[in-house]
Amino acid sequence: MTRARSTRTAVLLLARRVHYLAGMAIAPFVFLLALTGLCYACAPQLGEALYATELFTEVPADGAALPVDRQVRAALAAHPQDALRQVTVFDDPERTTQVVLADRALPQGQGLAVHVNPYTGVLTGDYPTADGRAPVQTWLGAMHTNLHLGQAGRLYAEFAVSWLPAVMLFGVLLWALGPKKRRQRLRTKNPKIRIRAWHGLVGVVVVVGLVVINFSGLTRALTAGDRVQDALGTRPAPITHPAVQPDAAGPTTLDAIVAAARADGLTGDLTLTPPRTYDDPFTVAEVSPGLPVRKGVALVDQYRGTVIGKQTFADYPLLGQLRLLAVAAHHGSLFGVVNQLLLVCLACGLVAVLWMGYRMWRQRKPAPAPPRTLAKLPKKVLVPLVVVSGALGWLLPVFGVTLVAFLLWDAVGQALRKSQAAKPQPKRLRSGGGGGGVVVGVVGVSRGRHLPAGGGVAGRRRVAVGGAAGGASAERERASV
Repeated sequence: MTRARSTRTAVLLLARRVHYLAGMAIAPFVFLLALTGLCYACAPQLGEALYATELFTEVPADGAALPVDRQVRAALAAHPQDALRQVTVFDDPERTTQVVLADRALPQGQGLAVHVNPYTGVLTGDYPTADGRAPVQTWLGAMHTNLHLGQAGRLYAEFAVSWLPAVMLFGVLLWALGPKKRRQRLRTKNPKIRIRAWHGLVGVVVVVGLVVINFSGLTRALTAGDRVQDALGTRPAPITHPAVQPDAAGPTTLDAIVAAARADGLTGDLTLTPPRTYDDPFTVAEVSPGLPVRKGVALVDQYRGTVIGKQTFADYPLLGQLRLLAVAAHHGSLFGVVNQLLLVCLACGLVAVLWMGYRMWRQRKPAPAPPRTLAKLPKKVLVPLVVVSGALGWLLPVFGVTLVAFLLWDAVGQALRKSQAAKPQPKRLRSGGGGGGVVVGVVGVSRGRHLPAGGGVAGRRRVAVGGAAGGASAERERASV
């Protein structure tokens, strides 16, 4: 075997080993992510259906809306113990204004969303919210992210997304360098070959979407999110602005803040965040989903109603723009219903790949002893592999910790198998009938050879042990040969 062919074989063995072990380890968690993600993809329509009374209203003939300040005062009057956190005014005239209040009775990270009819000032309802979403979206989102187990629950998703790139990479490698004649393998009557062929084909198709979803998930992971974003440089530069000087006339109106932001180029739905102190500006952000991507942010002087700082989608670095697109696609909001349908197809395809992988695992049991893949790798492959693994272990802490655990587990398993193989194998014995109990030892079985059933003394050698009856039995044996 040539050196190049030997290297190729060793790399394929490593790819098969990592794809199999890591795939089996993360499969239950990926299944949960796919299932909960499938439900979350349908959440926007579900939220609008369940909370239509709160979210929508009829537009009067004149279409004249009340001042935003008056709408906010109506919400605060109904909840005098709460403070204003955000206000969202929608571009759709049928949408009610959302006023989010800081309710201390709610869990951290949530607020009370109070919806106000922009034409009458009447409250249409309220509910707890996170990021302005309806409760059903919040619940399904938390189920997808952390299984409602809090911050610690996010580790299950991070474990999956940390290992998924390696599983996908080696899976595509095995498919590309695997057996050819793929069409024949898809239609063969051999179930093992057929399911392996379909596993590879569907997996390669699903990988295209999984790359986008996985990139989005890694940049928001619990332990790896900040490291990944810092390493890739996805964040824009901070918005700089001159100091806000208080005015004797006091703060301007919310309508003036909205008008200033729109005059400066912000479009669609706008979310206003009030300043924390007297010398901070208002923050106005575009929050409309879909294309074109609108992620503009304007800082507006709270006294004079002038824009003193701005940031747009163009201010993000290239990888930052790609991240925003990936996150929007992950949420199903990049291009509407089509995006949601693609997410549903992706989730179903991923579940199918997992099911076929499980079938392949069942078909190969009992599994053969795994080869010592790392020992067979040449140094020109092993050294870069160790360096890349170390860098990824630092960048993705969950990946690094579990990689060390996998290596220790594999080393212990190899040592146990080696010690088991070193033990002497006992000869197989077969007992025969008779008064003395003839014991016949078949020489050569322990070496894996099968002796002929008859045809000469050279074919078998038997030793008889016992009394008179045993000796007679032995004599009859020799006479019959």
